[in-house]
Amino acid sequence: MRQLLLGAILALSLACSSQSTQALTPRQVQSPAEAVATVDTLLTFTDMAEARAVADETGRDILLVFAGSDWCRPCKQFRISVLEDAGFRQNLREELVVLYLDFPSKRRNQLPEEVQAHHNRYAERYNAEGVFPRLYLLDAEEAVLAELKFAGEEAPAFESQLRAALASE
Repeated sequence: MRQLLLGAILALSLACSSQSTQALTPRQVQSPAEAVATVDTLLTFTDMAEARAVADETGRDILLVFAGSDWCRPCKQFRISVLEDAGFRQNLREELVVLYLDFPSKRRNQLPEEVQAHHNRYAERYNAEGVFPRLYLLDAEEAVLAELKFAGEEAPAFESQLRAALASE
């Protein structure tokens, strides 16, 4: 995710280099909130500390996603239908950050040990039953605000469910 964020910042820098104002480069970003201001989309993290820092600093909630990217068909569908939907990403960019915890099964897709250990800690806490995809709305302190369901719907229907959960906080 850091590489994606840095790449987006670098692309913005290059796009704005012909203007008289100086654009932010990756080395100039001082805080998570400043990084958020440079990217006009829904931020996605794989590390809880990073997601919490941005959520806390910007007043956003966290959409926690437990997924099996290479074996779970509904997880793949959720990623494509919802998380990659431009409208969903645009509509919720001011309200959410996404914490995407992947549990791939294929050997070639295995995560580094420290990343897997991080994901396992949160799976023990929020997904001991091993349900995939499992979706929670959390506050910046990691308290569960709502458990969300994905039944194959498109982004607008899931967004409605999510907005209802956000409104009930």
